[in-house]
Amino acid sequence: MYAQLSYNYLGYSVGAGFGVTRADADLREHLNKGAAFINFNYNFSPFTTGTVELQFGQLAGGHPGTDKDTRAFKNTYQAALIYADFQAGE
Repeated sequence: MYAQLSYNYLGYSVGAGFGVTRADADLREHLNKGAAFINFNYNFSPFTTGTVELQFGQLAGGHPGTDKDTRAFKNTYQAALIYADFQAGE
């Protein structure tokens, strides 16, 4: 049998996720923090997708009490991305 193009095809999709971030810094203490994303995908065709994605999270490390130079940092970030995916077969 042959594959049926667009047999199970929707015009859009939504995704979300979360995870753990860990900064790779030159500090003795590395802290685990959280990150999350949400995205909306519009499928122009089964092989071409446009995506809008929002990301946010935090990176942190160090501690004034354990670092000999009393270094510590905390970085809260947010990002907005717009991108397209093109796959073979179009």
